[in-house]
Amino acid sequence: MPGRVSVEEAVKAIRTGLAAGKMHIAFPDGFGFILRLLSGLPAFLQRALLRRMVRS
Repeated sequence: MPGRVSVEEAVKAIRTGLAAGKMHIAFPDGFGFILRLLSGLPAFLQRALLRRMVRS
């Protein structure tokens, strides 16, 4: 499964983000990037793209 991370990697990402005072902690990086891009789109485009992603 692409983007899968181990527990150790997840803990490291969370601890690093908390120590840096980040409001949002997303991992893996590619997944967080995709979510940030989607959040900038209008709702109808978000739904259309997510439907296609779920089907494939």
